[in-house]
Amino acid sequence: MSAQTLVGTERIAEMLHMGHRSNVSAAKKWVRETKQGSKWLRKLA
Repeated sequence: MSAQTLVGTERIAEMLHMGHRSNVSAAKKWVRETKQGSKWLRKLA
């Protein structure tokens, strides 16, 4: 996983008001498994 992607998922976690580091994995799962998450990822790329 690239550093840019990692920063992107942390940003998503913040935007989803998760914020806490333990929820970064939840954000990654959201990105992987939802269409909305995929759109987010494309926007960040």
